[in-house]
Amino acid sequence: KGIAYKTELLALAVKLSLFCPMSGNGKGFREGKAADEEEKQEKGYEGQQEEEYVVPSVLPDLEQQSLSGKSVRTLYLGFADKPLMLRMRKSGILTLTDYRKRSFLPEGLFSSVVCSCIAWSQMVSEVSSQRRLSLREAHFNICGVDVVIQHVPKNSIIRVHVLTNTTAAEVVCSRILLIAQKLLKSSICGLECGLLVPCDGGAGSWESYLEYSGKLLFLDGPKGIAALLDAMQDYVDVGELERISAQEARARFSVWLPSFGKQDKYDVFISYRWNDLDSEIASGLFEYLSMITTSKRRIEPFLDRKRLEDGQNLHLSFGTALVVSTVAVPLVSIKALERMLKLTEHTSTDNVLLEWILMTELYFEHKRLHALYPIFLGDLTDKGEKGYDGKTKFMTSLFDDYKGKGPIMDQLPDKVVSSVCDQAERILQSNGITPSPRLRQKTVQQVVKDIALQLALVAWDVSSSHAGGTNLVFQQAGFKAALMRLSANKIAKLVRDAPVASASAPAVAAAKQEEGSVDDSQDAGRKSMEMSE
Repeated sequence: KGIAYKTELLALAVKLSLFCPMSGNGKGFREGKAADEEEKQEKGYEGQQEEEYVVPSVLPDLEQQSLSGKSVRTLYLGFADKPLMLRMRKSGILTLTDYRKRSFLPEGLFSSVVCSCIAWSQMVSEVSSQRRLSLREAHFNICGVDVVIQHVPKNSIIRVHVLTNTTAAEVVCSRILLIAQKLLKSSICGLECGLLVPCDGGAGSWESYLEYSGKLLFLDGPKGIAALLDAMQDYVDVGELERISAQEARARFSVWLPSFGKQDKYDVFISYRWNDLDSEIASGLFEYLSMITTSKRRIEPFLDRKRLEDGQNLHLSFGTALVVSTVAVPLVSIKALERMLKLTEHTSTDNVLLEWILMTELYFEHKRLHALYPIFLGDLTDKGEKGYDGKTKFMTSLFDDYKGKGPIMDQLPDKVVSSVCDQAERILQSNGITPSPRLRQKTVQQVVKDIALQLALVAWDVSSSHAGGTNLVFQQAGFKAALMRLSANKIAKLVRDAPVASASAPAVAAAKQEEGSVDDSQDAGRKSMEMSE
C-alpha cells in the first residue's frame, strides 16, 4: 500500500513471470499464511480483499520432498547454448554426465518456469492446484495430474515427475517445454531447451530417478523419439548397444508421445479466428480438454495448429476433421465477425465462415454432430465495470452497439459467398455426404444467427476467479482462468453424453481416398491461402 506505480509494477512483474496472481482455486498451498485481522486493522485495510501473488524466487529453500515407493513417470528439461544443444541432439544418446559438461541453467530461470506453470495450472484446474512450493521444487495438480518439478543444480537441469499414470502426461510436459522456450526467447535468446527421457521410458519408482545414471534420449526435436516414430522408422536406437522395434518404442514411451497429428475421430472441433484473445482461448481449451478423461481415455480435441500436417490440403483436412467430430465449438467473437463484414458474393474463401457453414450443415441438415456449442466472446475491457446484476464485467457483450450501427451480427452481409459454398460442397461430397439444397442459400448473416440461436456459453457473464482484487491485470487473469474451466467442463459433459457409436467412420475412408485425387486448382488455392486465417 502506498507504493508509487504499484499497478504498473505488478503488471510488469506478471508479464515477466516474476509474480503469479493467485486465484481462489490456488490459495490452499501457502504454509503458515497468517490471516491476522489485527494486522489488517493496524494497516488500515480491514474488510478489503487483497490481491495475492506467489513469488517463486523468494520462497523458502526447503529440503526436496521424498515420495519413496511412489510410481512415477520421469523426464528432464535440459538447457544449453544453441551450438552445444545442436551437438547434443546430433549425438542422440547421452548421460547426465555428458549433459552436465555442456549445459547451462541460469539462476532464476527455474523460478520463472514455476511461476508460469502455476499460472497455467490455475487456468485449467478446478481444484486447489498447488500442493507444495519451495525455492527449488513445485508440486501441483493440473486437471487431476499430479506433477513435481525440481531444480537439480549439480546437473543444471530440471527434473519433472508425473505422479499419475495417464496419457495426459505428454500434454503437461509439452506445455512445460513451451513455457521454458517462451521464457528463453524473451530473455536469453542464446539458450535452447529440450526434453530428455530415460532410455527405459522413465517409468519406475520415485527413488530410481533421483540419482539416475543411465542413458537419456531427446523426446522433442527433429531427431527426438517422437519425430523418429512419426517418420515411421522400423527401429529406434535407445542405447549404445540397444535397438528396439518401432512398436516396442511406442509402447515404452507411450505416455510421452503426442496425440497431435491426424486422428480417425475427434471428440471436439474448435473453430476460431487467429488473433491474440481467440487464439489464447482456443489453445487453452485444447490443452484443458486433452487432460480430461472419458471412458478411461483422454478427450481428443481438434485444433488446426496442433493437428494439421505439412503437405495436406488445408480445406479438405479441417473439413474432414469436422465431419468426424462429435461436438463443434465455434468461438463467435467480435474479431471473428469483423472480418466477415467485408465479405461479398465474389470474395475468396473465409476459413472461419467455411467451418461454420459446415457445422450448420452437419448439425441441422445431416444430424452428424451430437452438439453445436458456441462460445460468445466480446472484447476485453480496459477496466472492470459493474453490470446490471452487480457483478464486475471484464468483457463487452457481442450484442452491444458496434460503431453506432447496432449489434455487429445485424451488420453482417445478407449475401451468399460462392467460394465458401463451393468449398463446403466439395468437402461434404469427398466425405460421402450429399450437400443439402439449403447450403446454397446460407448467407453470412444467416449462418451466424443459426449458430447464435444454440445454447451457448456467454463469456461476459463469467466472473473472475480473482475476486476482490483491484488490479486489472490480476482480475483479467482470473476472468480468463474461470472462462477456460467453465467452457471445457461444459464441453466435456457434452462429449460424455454423446452416443458411443459414430456414423462418421465411412467419412474417414472416403476422405482418405479423396485426399490422393485433389485437383491442381485446389492445390493452387491452398498455396494462396492467407496464413492469417
